[in-house]
Amino acid sequence: MKKILLVLILGIFILSLINPIIALFNYLGTSFSVASEESAPTGIDWNGTYFFITGTQRIYGYFENGTFIDSFNFSVSEVSFLNPTDLSWNGTHWWLTSFENITVWDSNWVYTGINFVAPGSANYQGIHDNGTYVFVSESGLDRIYGFFQNGTFISSFNFSVSSEQGSPNQINSNGTNWFLIGQTPNVVHVYHPNWSYTGNSYTLSEDTEFNGFTYINNTDKWYAIGTQTDSVYQYTGFNSSTPVVNLLNPTNNQKLISNTVIFSVSCLDGNNLVILNNSLYGNWSSGWHLNFSNSSSFNNTETNVSREIPDGHYLYNNLCNNSDSISAFNSSNFTFSIDATFPKPQINYINTTQGSQTIYLHANQTDINEDNCWYSIYNSTGDIDIATTENTSFTCNVEKSDTVSDYGTFTLRIWSNDTFGNENSTVQNFTTSTTIGGGVAGGGGIVIIGETNATKWIITTSAGTEKYEIIKLKSASRKFTILFENLGETTRTIKLECEDILGNMCSYSNYSTIEFELPVSKGIKHSESITIDFPENMAKKTEILSIKARDDRGVIHSVTLEARSAGILSTIFVKLISTKLIGKIHFPYFLLFLFIWIVGGFGSNRTFLKERSGLSLIFGMVLGLSVLLII
Repeated sequence: MKKILLVLILGIFILSLINPIIALFNYLGTSFSVASEESAPTGIDWNGTYFFITGTQRIYGYFENGTFIDSFNFSVSEVSFLNPTDLSWNGTHWWLTSFENITVWDSNWVYTGINFVAPGSANYQGIHDNGTYVFVSESGLDRIYGFFQNGTFISSFNFSVSSEQGSPNQINSNGTNWFLIGQTPNVVHVYHPNWSYTGNSYTLSEDTEFNGFTYINNTDKWYAIGTQTDSVYQYTGFNSSTPVVNLLNPTNNQKLISNTVIFSVSCLDGNNLVILNNSLYGNWSSGWHLNFSNSSSFNNTETNVSREIPDGHYLYNNLCNNSDSISAFNSSNFTFSIDATFPKPQINYINTTQGSQTIYLHANQTDINEDNCWYSIYNSTGDIDIATTENTSFTCNVEKSDTVSDYGTFTLRIWSNDTFGNENSTVQNFTTSTTIGGGVAGGGGIVIIGETNATKWIITTSAGTEKYEIIKLKSASRKFTILFENLGETTRTIKLECEDILGNMCSYSNYSTIEFELPVSKGIKHSESITIDFPENMAKKTEILSIKARDDRGVIHSVTLEARSAGILSTIFVKLISTKLIGKIHFPYFLLFLFIWIVGGFGSNRTFLKERSGLSLIFGMVLGLSVLLII
């Protein structure tokens, strides 16, 4: 199992790098002309119901569809110094800029008498009220100035835009970012709320010079007025909202008992933009990295992906990207833990005393997240012994006493679980007696009940050891013999079980027999076989399994099998004594090698190695060995 690398800091760092990417201004093919009313339009704004456009000392009103409203034709010539360059509606009154002054007008375009000037060279171009402050662009010094609603200049709101675009003309905002048209009159530049440049700009190709633009929030569209064509053009909105990422499964801090983890996420875009991609990030295997990417088009649809992950504690998150190239993670990483390994309870001893019905038991369990241990005692009919309590809790690794109802043979079953909910059990028989016999020693001493000479049996490999060590081969089958010998006095019923210690070899292992009778056979060994069919996609790492044999008294013996990868020479040797699984048939590699050796040697001797039998023999052998390595 790979060691776990928890990279919370790295995950948070990656999250901090993700900034929204600005949407494009795409022309929607809709425009309307203002040439009949004004040949030199300079500014445009939306008051929530109508468009208003500045011209030569006049203000014109239009419906949203571009129809001119005859009654909305206002003169501002009463202010002799005013030649309007832009206008901005704040919900109660209008702001109007000329080259030298900023004036205030009521909702019916009646002059309030209020005017003020901004710092600088008094070459004012654009104005926009963002609901809190009023911002004015000044082209002489390439600056943006900010004011309170009463017209008081805010000295800290004095921003230079000369490095990105000199001679700033019109300005506007969508509530999130600032937009500016400057020296290049058909290019829109985008700024952060503090007027730092985002690096993004967009060219409007429908006119060569734009003197004003405005944003309608509820339709998410921009409108820009071109002075060469005297027309207003409609563009896609500036959707600055990021997708909402929901991590559905695993939930935060969830405990899982399977190494197959189903990740479920959904990405929601509030403006119904298409989610083009979502990407799963996690820190299992080689640190925080991209694990999966889905490029299907969807919005607010649950997406599932399965991943095989070893036991451990991990972080994950998901990155969603919409059709405006705006990306977002969930606001925080989620944590999950996996423990797919079952506890391994073990009964160390059951101590009895002659003439007593009290027993002393000791057991332990092996698990990294161990939790509880409990037991039940069954009588000879399989029922809970009446003197004991079913599912009695006790502390593992601490001796526990209990008293049974009678003298005789009983079965102790012990369970253990872990904090993830995995559970396992083991059993062992014991006998209480009033007299010597039945496997209980006399003298009033304490006796450990387990195997006796009357019930003893053993299990070994064919070499008489407790372990096989083998070489792993893709798509190859290896067959091994397990020997049993009954040294006792009665036949035992043996049941074989496979337990993975490292890896998952049990999933492609097969026994010749699962359960069998082991007769008394002192000096004569009974054999069973196990076949390992290594798959094509087998893991290269070492794998170990335990072949456990359990008799009808609960006594367990086992042998282990360790399989590992090897070099070329070892691989060739092992293949020569192995078989290849073709369908359900085990075909010997040796026969295949022999066939290629003969055909290759004979063919080369008849063609390019004529009269050179020795070299032909070597050529055929090398060809056969090469094929063995490939297949």
